[in-house]
Amino acid sequence: MAFVARRRDSPVELRQLRKYDFKPSDNLRKSDDAEVNITGGSYYKIKTITFDPSGVLNSAKLRIKFDIHAGSGGGAYGKIYKNGVAFGAEHSTSSTAYVTFSDDLSPWAVGDTIELWGYWVTSAAAYVRNFRVYADIVEMSYVASW
Repeated sequence: MAFVARRRDSPVELRQLRKYDFKPSDNLRKSDDAEVNITGGSYYKIKTITFDPSGVLNSAKLRIKFDIHAGSGGGAYGKIYKNGVAFGAEHSTSSTAYVTFSDDLSPWAVGDTIELWGYWVTSAAAYVRNFRVYADIVEMSYVASW
């Protein structure tokens, strides 16, 4: 969308750009819900979701949730990573029933990978599922150039 404004002696064209940002909410945007067995005694990558909407500013804030449970007598650990680097809080449970953990994290830019990493401390299996990204889209219009 373009607007024409006048300075004293010449027209100037203003271009209005529509950009979008995200804020945490409970509106589901992407998910990887498959149940996966966690193995190993140190953090490793279990699931990945790529943040790839077009027209987004580089300051998106997202709500990221996942379910995790431990095997009998053990513990399960999960943490959100961004592009291979630890980014969220460490979450842990010794529950044998699924527990949902949630982090509101920012900033995210287009192309960033949202990763779920985890490990277990037990001889029994541990599992994760419902790795999900939630957000509301916020439209931001502004004048970008003359």
